[in-house]
Amino acid sequence: MNIHLSATTVAVAAAFPFFLSTPALAATEGETLVVTATRTPTPVNELLSDLTVLERDAIEQAGQSTLAEFLASQAGVQFSQAGGPGTQTGIYLRGGAAGHTLILIDGMRTGSATLGEPSPQNIPLSQIERIEILRGPASALYGSDAIGGVIQIFTRRGEAGPARLNAFAGVGSYGLRETSVGVSGGDSRWIYSVSGGYAESDGFSARRKAVADPDHDGHRNSNFAGSVSFRPAAGHEIGASLLYSDTRTWYDNSFSATPADIHSNSEISTLSVHTRNRLTDSWESTLRHGRSIDKGTDRFSAFLPESNFETIQDQTVWQNDIRLPVGRLLLGYEHLKQQVDTDQEIAVDERTTDSVLVGWQGSFGKHRLQANARHDDNSGFDDKATGSIAYGYQLTERLRMHASYGTSFSAPTFNDLYWPEDVCPAAICGETYITRGNPNIKPEEGRNRELAMHWEGESTTASVTYFNNKVRNLIDWQSTRPVPGVNLLMPANVSAAKLEGVSMSASSEVGVWRASATLDFLRARDEETGDHLQRRADRSATLRLARSFGALSLGGEVLASSYRYSKNANIERLSGYAIANVFARYAVDRDWSIEGRVNNVFDKDYELIKDYNTPRANAFIGVRYAPK
Repeated sequence: MNIHLSATTVAVAAAFPFFLSTPALAATEGETLVVTATRTPTPVNELLSDLTVLERDAIEQAGQSTLAEFLASQAGVQFSQAGGPGTQTGIYLRGGAAGHTLILIDGMRTGSATLGEPSPQNIPLSQIERIEILRGPASALYGSDAIGGVIQIFTRRGEAGPARLNAFAGVGSYGLRETSVGVSGGDSRWIYSVSGGYAESDGFSARRKAVADPDHDGHRNSNFAGSVSFRPAAGHEIGASLLYSDTRTWYDNSFSATPADIHSNSEISTLSVHTRNRLTDSWESTLRHGRSIDKGTDRFSAFLPESNFETIQDQTVWQNDIRLPVGRLLLGYEHLKQQVDTDQEIAVDERTTDSVLVGWQGSFGKHRLQANARHDDNSGFDDKATGSIAYGYQLTERLRMHASYGTSFSAPTFNDLYWPEDVCPAAICGETYITRGNPNIKPEEGRNRELAMHWEGESTTASVTYFNNKVRNLIDWQSTRPVPGVNLLMPANVSAAKLEGVSMSASSEVGVWRASATLDFLRARDEETGDHLQRRADRSATLRLARSFGALSLGGEVLASSYRYSKNANIERLSGYAIANVFARYAVDRDWSIEGRVNNVFDKDYELIKDYNTPRANAFIGVRYAPK
C-alpha cells in the first residue's frame, strides 16, 4: 500500500467497522437480495464486493431534488455540477472519471456514446424505486465503462393488491415546484405501475462571471414511467418497463456580451421487454431486449446555430442462471448496437459489440468464492477480455472479509475515434486551429485490488474497504503544434492514473434513533506527474442523525469535502467545504405526510466547478399521499 495516510487515518480505518457494534445490537441482517454485484439475486450479506442498496423510503426521507445530490451522501461517491438542477453533471465512483461510471436503468445501458458519459441530471428521483451502487470495477459483468463502478436504477414497481394511488406536491426556494402522481396494483398474475411527474424552478445564475445574462437560470422537467409483468404459470414471467424524461435547462451566455436564450434540451428514454423462464428446477433463463436514447439540443451563443446530438443503444441480453451441485453458474450473451447522429458528418456513426460472459459463485463452509470472465468483440477497436476473482471468509457470525482482483476497460467515444477535421482559420481564431479524432486510440484499462471487512448486526452495519485501481491508456484531448502557427487538437492515450483509497461506512438504528456515517480517503493521481485528477477531493465525509417523536421525525446531516482542482495539472484549486442540512417529516395519518427540508443551513458559498455557482441556503416543503 503506497497510499499516503497518516497513523491517525489508519487507526480510524481499523476501528471503523466496530464503532457501533455493541453487543446489544448484534444479530444477523435480513435477507435483502441484490443483483448488480453478481447479476443474480444474492443476499447482501453474502457479497464479495462493496455495494450499497437504497430503497424508495430512503429517497423520500432524503428530500433531495437531484439524483447526484442524493448519491453524494453515500461512501465513495463524489459529483460535479455546472449550476443548478438539469445542468451537466458528472458522478465519480472511487475516484474514477465521469465516464468510468456505468449507469443502468432496469438493466439497460444509458448515456451518450459521443461524450462517453451518462446523463444523471436527467434521471428523475420521483420515478426511482431502488438504487444499487456497486463500487469497484465490473467490466467482467457489464463490459465497457465500469472502471469505477456501476449504478443500477430500478424504476417504480407495483405489487399485488387493489389499485393504489400515490401523489406528491411541493414548493421550495428558487421558485421550485414539483408534483408527481402514480397508480399501481395487481393480482397473483398481473402487476403494473404507471406514474408521471413534473418539476420546474426559476433557479439561480449558473456562472459566477457570466459575460452576459447574469440572470437566474432555471429548468423544467417532465417525466413518465411505467411497468407491467404477467406470470402465465409458476416460474414464468413476461414484462416490460419504460422511463422517459424531457428536460430544458437555461445557461448563462459564456461567449459574448449579447443577451440570448442560452439553453439545453435533453431527452432520455429506456424501453425494455423481457421474459424469464424457469426451464428446470436448477435452470432459469432470462431474455431481455431494450433500447435507450440520449438526445440533446444545445444553444451556446446568440451567433451560433443549435447543436444537435443523439445516441441510440439497442441491447439484447440472454442470461442463464444454473444451480450446480456446488455453487451457481452464470452464462450469458449480449449484443449491443450503438448509433449516433450529430450535426457533424462523422466517418463512422454505428458500432456493435458482441459479448459472452461466464461466472460462478459458491460457498464452502465459511469460505466464499466468485469468479467472472467476459469477452467483448467491438467493431470499432480490438477485442477486450476482462475478468475478476474474489474470495471471502466468515470470521464470526457477524464479521466477514473479502479480497478481490479485477480488470476493466472503457471504450473510446465516437468523438475520440471519428470526430471530423474542423478548421478555424487564423483570421478568426488568431492562429489556425485544427480539431480531429484519432482512429488509433485505444481503450482505457483498469486493474483493481481491494480488501474489505464487513460487520452486519441486527440493526447495525459497517464496512471498511481498501482499494488500489491502476488505470492506463487514459484518453485526453491534447494540443500540439506540428508547424508554426498551427494548433492541432486531437485525442491520445497519454498517461496512467492511480486511484487508491480507503472507503468506510456505517449505519445503526437504536430505538427511535437512526445514524449513518461515511468517511473516504482518496488519492486520485496522474502517475507520471503526481498531479490531482480534476474534480476529485482527497477526503470526504458525511454524518446523518435522525430521531422519531411518534408521528414526527427530525434529523440533520453534514456533508464535508476537502479541496479539489477544477482542471487537471493542479489548475484552479477549489476550497474545501462543509454544508449542513436539516429535515423533518410528520405523519398526519397512515397515508398522508408533510415533509420539509432546509439545505445548506449556514449559507455556505462553495464551488464544484470553477466559476459555477451552487445552491445557497434553500428550503423545500411538500405533502405526500402514499397508502400503506
